[in-house]
Formats: sequence, C-alpha cells, structure tokens
Amino acid sequence: MRAAGLTDDGYTEVEYITFNGSNYIDMDVGAVGNTKVTVDYQYATVGNDLFLFGSQISNAANWHQMRFGMYTSGYQYMRGSASSNSGGGSLFTSAANTDRHTVVANNNTVQVDALPVQSFTAANPTTNYNLYLGALNASGARLFYQGKVYKAAIDKDTATDDRNFVPVRCGLSTCSGTTNTGSPATYAEYGLYDTLNNKFYHGAGSALSGAAVPPIITDITPDSGSWQGGDDVVITGTGFTSNSSATFGDKIVGCETDSDFQLTCTTPQHTVGTVDVMVRTESGETGTLADGFTFTPNPPPIQPSADQHYFAANTSGQTLTISGDFSDVPAGFEQVEYLAFNGTQYIDMGVGAVGSTIVTVDYQFNSISSGVVVFVFGSQINNSANWQSMRFGFDGSITGYNFQRGSASAAVGATIFGSAVNVNRHTVIVDNNTAQVDDLTPISLVNPASPTVSYNMYLGALNAGGAVRQFSGRIYEASVDKAGTADDRHFVPVKCSQSGGCNNAVNTGSTTIAEGTYGMFDTLHQVFYRAGAGTLGGGGAMSTVTGVKVDGAALGVGNYTVVSDSQLAVEVPSHGVTSSPVAVEVTSVVWGTVTLSGADGLNFVEITSPSPAVGSAGDVVTFSGSGFSAFTAPEVDITFAGASGSDITIVNDNTITVKVPMNPVVGSFGAVDVVLTLGSESLTFVDGFAYESFLKIGVDKPILNMSGSPGQLISDHVTINVKTDNPTGYNLTIETDDIALTCTDDETQKITALPEVAGTMQDNKWGYAVDNEVTPTTPSSWTGLTVAGASLKNTTTPQADPTSGEDTRVWFGTRADYTLSACSYTGSVTFTAVANV
Repeated sequence: MRAAGLTDDGYTEVEYITFNGSNYIDMDVGAVGNTKVTVDYQYATVGNDLFLFGSQISNAANWHQMRFGMYTSGYQYMRGSASSNSGGGSLFTSAANTDRHTVVANNNTVQVDALPVQSFTAANPTTNYNLYLGALNASGARLFYQGKVYKAAIDKDTATDDRNFVPVRCGLSTCSGTTNTGSPATYAEYGLYDTLNNKFYHGAGSALSGAAVPPIITDITPDSGSWQGGDDVVITGTGFTSNSSATFGDKIVGCETDSDFQLTCTTPQHTVGTVDVMVRTESGETGTLADGFTFTPNPPPIQPSADQHYFAANTSGQTLTISGDFSDVPAGFEQVEYLAFNGTQYIDMGVGAVGSTIVTVDYQFNSISSGVVVFVFGSQINNSANWQSMRFGFDGSITGYNFQRGSASAAVGATIFGSAVNVNRHTVIVDNNTAQVDDLTPISLVNPASPTVSYNMYLGALNAGGAVRQFSGRIYEASVDKAGTADDRHFVPVKCSQSGGCNNAVNTGSTTIAEGTYGMFDTLHQVFYRAGAGTLGGGGAMSTVTGVKVDGAALGVGNYTVVSDSQLAVEVPSHGVTSSPVAVEVTSVVWGTVTLSGADGLNFVEITSPSPAVGSAGDVVTFSGSGFSAFTAPEVDITFAGASGSDITIVNDNTITVKVPMNPVVGSFGAVDVVLTLGSESLTFVDGFAYESFLKIGVDKPILNMSGSPGQLISDHVTINVKTDNPTGYNLTIETDDIALTCTDDETQKITALPEVAGTMQDNKWGYAVDNEVTPTTPSSWTGLTVAGASLKNTTTPQADPTSGEDTRVWFGTRADYTLSACSYTGSVTFTAVANV
C-alpha cells in the first residue's frame, strides 16, 4: 500500500530493498540527542561484525554513536564512546538471526520483536555523527549489512529530524521531480523514500536492488458487465505498474496503468458467472480479488413467453417457451466451434497494425515441423527491410513460438515457449511490446518503434516479402483492441446456414454468401469476414444451448429445441404438485447459465377429473385442483369431444365449473375426452365424461292463469320448447291438476270430470289446440283433455340442430253457454316428454 505522503511523482513502492554488503544509505540525521530508530529487516546470512545500522566515527576512541548489528557471537546494541566501552550487550543468539525481525533502538534501550527490552547505561552522544542504514564506519573499516529492509524510521527531538522510509523504485526515465540526496534517479533505481520530507535516498555505496510489491486489488468498478465483453472497468488497489494485465476468469486482457493504484481495463467476452480477477505486473507479481467480477447475460436475462403453470403427472403435450438471445450471430448464420485453416487461406482482419494494438487469438496448431515458419497472424509488408508489423507464430529457425514487432532490420523478437506443447490449444495475447501465452509469464520485448505504416493485419498468414507464411490449424476466437472503438474487432467463427445464402449480411467480399460458407463474424460491427484466399472449413455446428434443467434434473437433448435465435422450446417433464415454483436452468455456450426462478419458475398443479363424470348437456361439472386463481376466465377453455363448454367460472384457487355443451355428434352417447386448457397448456382427461341421452323441455308459462268477461270464450297459450340429441324423436304429452273456475258472484263451478276421449269441446270444459292457426273462438276444432294426458306431439324427425330446439305452441280455453259473471280460471299444467327409442 502506498504510504501516506508519498506523492505520485514516478516512484513506485516496492516490498523491500536488498543490501548485498557493498551498499548503504546515509540516513541524513545524526545520532546526537534523544534518538529512536526502528527498522523492519531480515538478514540474508550472518557472520561476525555485521551491522544493520550505525554512526560514522572519526576514530575508535570517539564513537559517539548508536549502532545495532551482529557482533562476534550474537546480536548487540551499543551506544556511547569506544573508550568507555559502554552500551554493549548481547540481545539474542544467532539461531533465529535470518528470520524477519523488527528492532527498536531507543536511546539506552533496545528491543527485537517481542523479546525483553534491554537497558544500557551510557551517556548520550555529544557529537552529531550521521547514522547509516546498512553499514557501520568503525575507524574506517565499514561493517556492512547483507539482507532486506522493509521499512525504517527515525524519531528525534525535532520534527525536522524525523524520517519515515519506505522502499521505492523510480518508474520513469528520470525521477528528478523530487528532492533527493544524489543525482536524479533513473528508471529502475532503488532506494528509500522519506515520506515526511519528500526526499529520495540513493545508496551511498553500490546500487541497491529490490523486489516489487505484489499488487493488491481493493475494488473493481463496475463489478459486473455483459458476457460479450467490451465494458471499461476501473481496478483500484496498490502495486500496479506499467504494462500490467488483468485476467478475468480464464481470459487475459491488457490494461492502461493510470497510476500505481489504478488500472483501466476492457472486459473480455466470457461465459456468464462470477469470476476471480487477477492483476499481473510487468515483473510477474500477481494479486487476485476473489469473485471480483460478474459476467451477466446480455440480452438475457431470458424470460418465459407464456404462463408458468403446468399439470403434474402429465407426460406429454406441455411445452415451456422461453424468449431471449440464443445466438451471438444474426439470423442466417450459425456459430461453429472453430475455423479450420489448412495453409492456403487467411482473413484480412480489416484493421492495420499501426499504433497501439492488442491482439488476442484462441488457437490450436495442427502440427509443427522443424525449420518451418508458420504465423497465426501478421501484417502485410512490402519488403523484408520494412516489416512495420505485429506478428506471432512458430519460427522453425529458433524452434519456438516467436513474437516480433517493428522492422526487420530492428530484429526485435523473443521466444515465448518451446515446441513441446505447440499443438495444444492456447490463447495468445500480444499487447504492443509484450506477449503472453495462456498463464505463462508475460514476455517483455525490446521497445521498437511503433509501426508508421498501417499495413493490414491478417489472421492465418503473414505476407513476408511476398512469401506467405500460412497457418495450419484452428481458430476458436480472435479480437483486436485498438485506441479507437471503430478499430476494435471481436471475431467468432460462423457459417452461413440460410437456404439461398446470407446475402443480406454486411461482409467484406462480394454480396453473394452461399449457404455453407465459413468465416469470421465481427460481433462488434456486425460484419462477416470471409477468407481472402481459398475456402475455409469449419469445426462443427455449435449449439448455443447446451443444457436445460427443471428442478435440478437435466433434460435430454431431445427435450429442448432452439426454435430460433430468440426462442427456446422446452418439453416440460412430469412432476409432482409443487407448493411454490421450481427453477429452470438454461446453459448456453455463449452466456453461461441463467436461472428462471420465483415467479418465472414452473408451478405444477394437480387437477382432478370432472365431477360428476356422467350426465347430459346443460349439466354443471366441477374440476378441483390448485393454482387456478393465477388465470382469468378468458385464459381457460374446457372442451367435451371438441365442443367448448359455457359459463366457465373460476370459483377460487381450487375450483373451476363449466356447463356441459351438447354432444357435437348427434345421437352419439357414452364417454368422450375432456380437455382443460389453462393459458397455453392443456391437460386431457381421456373418457373424462359420459353423455346420457339428452332431452330437455322448456315452457314459457308453467302456471296457466286465465280470466275473461261473461259470455266469452276464455283462452290463453303457452310455448313449449323441446331439445334432444335422440334422432328418433320424442313424444310430448300434457297432464293437468284440477282446474277451478271462480266467479265474482260466488258461483263456482269446479271442473272435476274431463272427457275420457278427444272430441267436441263441451260447455265449461277445458280443451286445447296445437301448432295451428285455429282461432280460439272455434272450440269445435279443439281437443279435449283426458285424465291420463293427451299427446300434444309425437315426432320421429326432430330438427337437425338439437341445440336450437323445436317449438310447439299450445292454446288452451273453455266454453260457457250461459251468462257468467267475471270469472278467473286457475290451475296447473304439466308437460312431459319421452324420447323415442
């Protein structure tokens, strides 16, 4: 961590500086007066007369000093003059002397780590001899220190004499902007930085060395982003250096070093999920933040496109439709696992190598032969003296992977690793003047001049002075990151899978892209790149969805189908009733695993067969179950033999009722299938309801009331409606209760005897006429009523559509031959019907 007060002036804090026995640092303060020295140190080896710090003296008789170190047989602290021989004492033996320790020497006391404090009696120095870190000048014979110093401090009477030293290294070509005790520091020069007085202290002897501080990541902002990558994130912490890189999960990216405590990186494409983030400094030191970044689905999260209620124990007919983005490429193209280069094809990457350029390629060589030069990517050049290029490949002349940049005359290049693992699958990141393969240590290269001519980069070949050195192997993924986003590329292997071709796509060649054509698709700019020479092969269609689980159980490949780039169909398995929705997991090679849960999960409901299970049209049946309140009536349909029921009612969460429709097949009786549909899903009850023969009667006036004036024929009529599914017809009859005539003069005639046979209507007797236009005042055409009932209609040809019914109009009346007062007739008429068999 950067110490308080250390300005951002080009110095980089390191873990420690190393003294090798020939270097020391003048601490720029004397030992006179009250003086407390603290040093966090570690000896490398210990011999006799080896001091960690001490004072310069003029002669052995006038030390006037404060010193600590290994002397003869143990750690000692001494203070005072040599002549008085005061202040000497052994602190502890050499058994643990090479461990890391902290010594605090405070006037006449000294303590190492948690050992007991040693007290001494000696007069304070009277001469202000300077203190040295790493050496003791004893009568001209310096006793030097060998080991590491992690930090040091001096506390004196006045603040101007205080020191707080931290080990640092100059990270610029010169660090002359800060006051220092020697000449301006140069790049990679080590020393101590006094954070209290902003001074840099060089070694007074030979040059000091040091060790970089491992980087520490404290925060990443933002800490999530698209699985497609391309998001800028700021990594904060300590110990960052120039040319630092960051690894997100298993993908490495180059970063801009804003300062020792801040990096700006662009996220790579990565499968969905939370990953560790590691920063690697130029010297190879690493620091990791566990679960530092989360790659999120984009444009998922996916979502169901219909309701999520399904029927328990149903094994077929239930389909979950999920909408989202199931492809990294547009319609018409199919993503494949890799592109196969056979040594005769290459792809113009559509961008030049001039300027800052980072290239990432996930690749695999087919084979490597000694003496053969094969490049994964490279730049077009005019002649061997002017490469101005960026290239990576296998150089047979040095039998190893090689990275080069600049002109041929500059001969800049480095072997990254040998040929032993060359045919494995690897990821290479070439970042200007560094290169890294997989998680191997990055290779820092001689700093050549950046290309001045923007020769186009090629994937799969290097045009070296007209000799094309081509790649034979596979490319799984590739990207180019330049200073401007317009020059960025992100390539995924694809082929045209559209019948008739993908001619609607923007591409770098002609407008014709035949079905089966392989190439690279730039997902950032939606451009298709085809081979510049030869015909590319492909590595098998890559299913964008690789797995589906329902409630933790994996479905077979045949149980889900990618219908389109935006739709996935999942066959819902049988499942027990659930009290809450179960989760559905969808895994994609592109964006990892996304889970539908909670309200988007699957809720399995139990539904019983209709009750009653036997009846006729017009009956009301009930379905019992659970989860019904999630639906509205328009979302529910119930059919009997294909005919929809009416008056569907969601009574509550557990009950649905429906009125049975007419059997659509006239004259058909017995069991039929009943289908209950909730939303988009249907459940079939095989032979769920049995029809009995159907016959229904409707009467518009169930009670006959008549009244009239004296001397009139009193009459009224009713309309009878008959419905039946029996094609042989029906017989409609009539029966009556006693009918009474009540007059206002209290003369009551009770009709108790009716004609036993039909005939002419008698005075004061009831009669009727059916289905004719007979005027009610001509009772001679009416038929009398019998005690057993009269047949109103006997038909064997009911209407073709039994649902509409058939009407029979019946007129009733009576005749009075003598004058009656105003009277009223009351009574009850019953109609019965029997289906013909």
